[in-house]
Amino acid sequence: MRILCVYCVLFLLAPFAHAYDRVERTLNFDLEQKRLDAIAAKGITLGGFEFFPLMGIGEEYNDNIVKSEVLVLDDFITHVSPGFRASSNWNRHLLSLDVRTDLAFYARYSKQNYNDVTVDFKSRLDVLRDSALHFSTFFGSLHEDRQAVEQQGGITPTKYNALDIDTAYVHKFNRFSVGGYFDVSRRDYQNVELITGQVRNNQDRDRWNYVPALRLGYEIQPKYELFLKGYYANIQFDQTKDRHGQERSSQGGDVVVGLDFDATGLITGDAAIGYRHRAYDDPGLEDIGGVTGWLSLQWNITPLMTIYSKITQNIGETTLKDVSGSNITAVSLGIEHELLRSLLLKLDGGYSHIQYQGYDASRFTDERKEDRYFVGFSGKYTLNRYFYMDLSYRFSGRNSNRSFNDFDQNRVFLNFVARM
Repeated sequence: MRILCVYCVLFLLAPFAHAYDRVERTLNFDLEQKRLDAIAAKGITLGGFEFFPLMGIGEEYNDNIVKSEVLVLDDFITHVSPGFRASSNWNRHLLSLDVRTDLAFYARYSKQNYNDVTVDFKSRLDVLRDSALHFSTFFGSLHEDRQAVEQQGGITPTKYNALDIDTAYVHKFNRFSVGGYFDVSRRDYQNVELITGQVRNNQDRDRWNYVPALRLGYEIQPKYELFLKGYYANIQFDQTKDRHGQERSSQGGDVVVGLDFDATGLITGDAAIGYRHRAYDDPGLEDIGGVTGWLSLQWNITPLMTIYSKITQNIGETTLKDVSGSNITAVSLGIEHELLRSLLLKLDGGYSHIQYQGYDASRFTDERKEDRYFVGFSGKYTLNRYFYMDLSYRFSGRNSNRSFNDFDQNRVFLNFVARM
């Protein structure tokens, strides 16, 4: 409640920000940009594209690698992270490709090794001055976070493939705007060996998610847009029934009304509130419904300091017996400060509450609840335009009303990156 009050105060005060702050930011912009350009990567120009290769090598210490309350194992982890970014430098239209990797090698527990790879492609076709067609594709060969419910009991992290295809057409005329969206996502999970010697078959988690959406906007004044957005979600699992004989496919949607705002460049963000509903094919699984929305803010206190925060509500998928899904409420807050031109400091933290809908009555008498939290601190030091290093610390944990499901974890990470 206190956080919401602070947000409301900031939003109400934003339009009355002092004029001298705007003038100071304008005067300092060119100077700050020149300072940043002096240590920014130049990249390689290839025709109409800019190519930015990089190579990262890091070392991590993790005092609880499987995020367990009972089996607490610590290890040193070496990370090798080659990648590149390429983007067009055209006056109109856009093409960009971002490839990232994280190859992790554990010193003692090599079964925990993983090779994460992501490929992110974005494009924009400027049809008219105020009309654009957007198309993006994301592919990831990833591993699931150890605190996921479906990860419990696994000897190795669960690996999966993620595919997201997003298409949007946005047109603005006078003060009105209209946008049509169609997002398709795919999740494909691999089987995992359990500590009991059995193998968990994760094929019942594989699914497609189809989400068409429509957004209508009206600019009530410059940089303040009121919008109405509606989603329809159709989630189709590959298998009609999961390992417990329950039908996981579902349909539903959200309708929200909100506001995009930019208060003199000092405070920007968007907020929305509405209603959501999700119905499952299996009559034994509870529907999920209620108030939904989000609040996202970025406050540029000075040219050298920024505070950002976000509150969201989402629905999570699961294959727990008799559980339809989960309501996830998450809050995050962070601050970045440029202490020196070459030294950027960051402090952030977050909290999420997860309420599972339904429970296995043969084992439990109430629904599962979890509180997850983290806090972290990092410093990024840029030696020159070709090298930088960062040192970070992160504490995370979970409290659950299920026995032996709590944990605390500390991680320290030192990373060196070469770039062009």
